[in-house]
Amino acid sequence: MDSKTLGERLKMARIAQLLTLKELADRTGVSCSHLSELERGRLRKPPIYALPAIALHYGIPYEELTALSTWTALEKKAITPTE
Repeated sequence: MDSKTLGERLKMARIAQLLTLKELADRTGVSCSHLSELERGRLRKPPIYALPAIALHYGIPYEELTALSTWTALEKKAITPTE
């Protein structure tokens, strides 16, 4: 993982898949406004449901995205899927 921000990482992945925000919203169930704010760095602590859906769609490890978020360690532990 390089030193990209969460927003930069998400935007790079979306552009690499040639998706619009609307298309990504339709595929993940995350609103266009949340996705846009995440990509622009205005929403660095995303809604709990958002990162798992985005990570799954992009094939990015969930842990990589949570590491880039501003969630506290306790919040990250509470929302990390268990196997």
